[in-house]
Amino acid sequence: MKLRRFSLTAIVGVGFGLLVAVCGGAVLFTSVTANIKNTRDLLDSTAHLSLMSIENIISASFDPISEAVMEIRDFVEDGEIYLSDEHQVSELMSGVLLGNRNIEWVTFTDLEGRTWGVGRKKNEEIVSFAGQAPRELQLRNFFSVQGLSGKPQWGRLLRSDGRIFANVSVPVHYHETLIGHITAGVSMEHLSKALMEFGADTNLTTFVLNDRRSVIAHTGNGALDDVEDTRLLTPLDQFGDPVLAALPSAQSVATQRSQSRFGLDVLQVKANDEGYIILTREIEGFGYRKWIVGQYIAENTVGDEIRRLAKSALIGGVILLFSALLALFIGRRVAEPLGEIAERASHIGRLDFDNIKPMERSVILELDKVATMINSSVEGLKAMSMYVPRTLVSKLLSRGLEQTTCPREAELTILFTDIAEFTSISERHSAGEVAQMLNDHFAILVKAIEDEGGTVDKFLGDGLLAFWGAPDEQEDHADAGLRAARTIAQAVAAHNKAKPDKALKVRIGVHTGPVIVGNVGGQDRWNYTVIGDAVNVTNRLQGLGKGVAPQAEAVILASGETIQRATQTDWLQNHGERSIRGRGAPVEIWAYVEE
Repeated sequence: MKLRRFSLTAIVGVGFGLLVAVCGGAVLFTSVTANIKNTRDLLDSTAHLSLMSIENIISASFDPISEAVMEIRDFVEDGEIYLSDEHQVSELMSGVLLGNRNIEWVTFTDLEGRTWGVGRKKNEEIVSFAGQAPRELQLRNFFSVQGLSGKPQWGRLLRSDGRIFANVSVPVHYHETLIGHITAGVSMEHLSKALMEFGADTNLTTFVLNDRRSVIAHTGNGALDDVEDTRLLTPLDQFGDPVLAALPSAQSVATQRSQSRFGLDVLQVKANDEGYIILTREIEGFGYRKWIVGQYIAENTVGDEIRRLAKSALIGGVILLFSALLALFIGRRVAEPLGEIAERASHIGRLDFDNIKPMERSVILELDKVATMINSSVEGLKAMSMYVPRTLVSKLLSRGLEQTTCPREAELTILFTDIAEFTSISERHSAGEVAQMLNDHFAILVKAIEDEGGTVDKFLGDGLLAFWGAPDEQEDHADAGLRAARTIAQAVAAHNKAKPDKALKVRIGVHTGPVIVGNVGGQDRWNYTVIGDAVNVTNRLQGLGKGVAPQAEAVILASGETIQRATQTDWLQNHGERSIRGRGAPVEIWAYVEE
C-alpha cells in the first residue's frame, strides 16, 4: 500500500508563530537563569575579594610585628647584643618602636617571670620599664615544650590602660638553652583605623570578632555610629551594635560554591526592623582563638538587582508556558524526524560517515525527500572519502576553505617515506598480498602522522609524502615531524617482528624548508599539496638511507635545518654533510637507525 505524503510546509506554516514564541520564551528563560547565576557568582566573588582585602590589611598590620621580634631574637642569639646590657637592649627595642608605628611596646621576659622593655605612651613618648610580667605573658612552659624551633606565638588579647593589645612572643636561647622570650604588642586601635580607611567610601560595616564571642575591631559605621576604644573585647550582645548582637541567631543563606570555594558564610539578620546581609570568614594565626572577619550591609541596598532578575524570570516563564501549550502538538509530530536529520547532519559535518544509519522513509513528503537525499548523499560521501583525506578536509573547512587553500609560501617540515627493495618483495607475493601489505603499512604511517597533527599529502607507489605546519600552524612542526618519523620506525620494526613473513624495510627523510603550499590543479580536480626544492631535498634524504643503514628495519635521515628548528634531537646522530643531486650546497645529515 502506497503511503500518503503530507506537506511539511502546511504543518510548519500553522505552527510557525507558536514555535517562534517557544524559542523566544526559551531564550529569555535561559538568559534570566544565566543572569541569576552570574549575579550570584559575581556577588560571591566580590564578597570573597572584599574579605580577602580585610585579611590582607590584618596581615599587613601584624606580620611586621612577628618579623620585628624575630629580628631582636636573632640579635640576641647571634651575640650582637647582650641582655645584661640594659642600655643596649633598650636602644634596640626603641629603634624597633621608631621603625614601626604599629608596635606599642616590646619586652623581654625571663624564666622567672621578670620583664623589662620599652613602650610608647599616648603622647608618643618612648619610655623604659621593668617589673613582673602579667600571667598571660609568662610563657615558660609553652616555649620549653616548643624547644629550639619555637616559632612566634600570638597570645591572648590584653587590656591595659583602657586599650586592647594583640601580642606576639618568640623564644630566646643562649647556647641552645631557653632563657626567656621577647614579646611585642600592637594596639587594636591601629587595626580599626586601617579598616575604617578601607571602607570609607562604601555602605559596608567592617568588623573583626574573637571566635564569635567578642568584638576586637569595628569601623564604627552602619548600625553603630561610634565605637569607643573601651567597648572593644566586649561580648557581642554588650557591644552596642544591634546587627552583631543578632549574629548568633542569624540564618545562613550561603551557596555551596561560596562555602566550598571561598570559605564564605552569608547570613541574614533582622535588627531595628531592618534586614541586613552579613558576610563572614574564619582566619587563624593571630591569637589563641580563631578570628572572624566580616562585613554587613542593609538588604535594601542590594535588592534592586535581585528584583529586576525576578521580574524578568516571571515574564519569561509566562511566555514559555503560553508558547509551550500552543506548540505541544506540532512539536511532538515534527521533533522526532527533525532530530534524526539534525543527528545525521552533525555526523556529516564531522565527516563521520561510518556511524550514520540510513534514514527511514516518512509519510511527510518533504521529510521523505530529505531522508532519501541524505541516504544518497552519505553513500556518495563515503565513496569520495576513500580518495580524499577526511582529516585534511576537516582542517580546511575549520580554517576557511578559500583562505586556507590559496597557494602561499611557508616554512614546513616535510616527511618522505619509501619501502626498500619493494620490487623484489612484489615479485615474491601475489597482487592481493602486495596490496594488503601496502594497506597495513600505510595505516601505520597515517596514524603516526595524524597523531602528531600532520597532513598526508599523497601516496606515491610504495612511498608517502606528508608535511607539518599547514593548514594548521604549528610552532613545533619540526619536532612533530621527527616524532612521527621515530614512531613510524618503531612501529615498522614491531610489525616486522610480529609478522616476519611480511616484513618491510622503510627509509624516511625529514627536512624543514620553504615551500609553496595550497591548491594545485585545474577545473574540477585539485590537490592540496606542497611543491618546491624542500620537497625534492626530503626525497633525496630518504634515498640516502640505503647507504647509511641498508640492513636496518627503518632508517631516518633528517636535515640540519630540521635539527635547528627542533628541540628534542638527542636520539639522532650527526653523519656530517652530504652532497645530494639537484642541490649545489651540501646538506648536513642526522640519522636514526631502528635495527
